[in-house]
Amino acid sequence: MKPFRKSFSFLLLLLALSSYGDNVPVPVTMGLKPIVTGTGARIAFLVGINSYKATTSLKYAVGDSDSIEDLLLKTGKYDKLIKLNDYGKITTTLNPDTLSYSSQRIKMAPTKLNIESTYQEILAANPETLLFYYSGHGFIEGEGEKTLSLQKM
Repeated sequence: MKPFRKSFSFLLLLLALSSYGDNVPVPVTMGLKPIVTGTGARIAFLVGINSYKATTSLKYAVGDSDSIEDLLLKTGKYDKLIKLNDYGKITTTLNPDTLSYSSQRIKMAPTKLNIESTYQEILAANPETLLFYYSGHGFIEGEGEKTLSLQKM
């Protein structure tokens, strides 16, 4: 794993949609079993943007999201990782029977519309846990309101 570099990188962890109740977590075996309790799965959504039209480009945001993906794949605690960056949308899914990951890449830019639609797809799957990671430009506007600067197409 490459060391993390200084950039305008934001880490937003959204540990959300976690259900509480009678569900008992499935124990992790060899660090590769997905943790699924009840109806949901554990999904990570990673966004990395180097290329911008309206502001300066970055060097390491995509690499940072790749490093986070590598880290999460090594832990084996996520059923699905969805990475959206300058090179497309890569969906990596864990096969619980073989304990191996398979990936699929489609051409898709990390625009606001694509990030929001991917996020809505994830929410529609009703995950037990959602981790969101963003690496790219961010700005503070007005009275301290923080915004992400997404790629404009």
